[in-house]
Amino acid sequence: ETATVDVKYNTQAGDTLLQSEPVIVENLRTETRFDGSSLLLEHQIMSGMSVVIGSREKPFGVLAVHSIKQRQFSTDDINFLQAIANILAMAVERHRSEEHLYLLERAINSANNGIIITDANQPDNPIIYANSAVEENTGYSASEIIGQNCRFLQGKDRNQPEINIIRDAIAAQKECNVTVRNYRKNGSLFLNELFISPVFNTKGKLTNFIGIQ
Repeated sequence: ETATVDVKYNTQAGDTLLQSEPVIVENLRTETRFDGSSLLLEHQIMSGMSVVIGSREKPFGVLAVHSIKQRQFSTDDINFLQAIANILAMAVERHRSEEHLYLLERAINSANNGIIITDANQPDNPIIYANSAVEENTGYSASEIIGQNCRFLQGKDRNQPEINIIRDAIAAQKECNVTVRNYRKNGSLFLNELFISPVFNTKGKLTNFIGIQ
């Protein structure tokens, strides 16, 4: 069965969220800080403790354990429950991050423009991601593209001034916008208007380049 637990300030769950710290109830019958939950009273709960799942700023919820016998919870009990809550928080955060990344990948993959991401910290700046539009535009599959440097699309036609502009922009970690001659897998030529942008992490370190065809 399921039950709705109120999180107002006059409940144990609500007080745990409000205080953002563990709450211990040794005797629910004599507790004066908040009203006893009808759910707990119905199951003849006597003692319990609860902790916040997640950070104080962004809690996911409350994890609580209860006992029908009166007991005193130790510091070890609290630390153990908080450790479980922390594991739950990490699992929820990871799940949300994976859903967010999946949504972003679907959005990028459905774009009409070809999108390539390279790893700026590996030798020769290899491609680590190419969306479906790149495969359609070039005739190469993602497995044939991943690990290559973008120059493979120019084939033997390397004497292009625009390629030097790209090299200079990458070396300077700056954006650039050029049109280069690229070649599909079947050898046919196509003009590729390319916008390249560097990506930096939160510490300002270069991590990737994104190329939009």
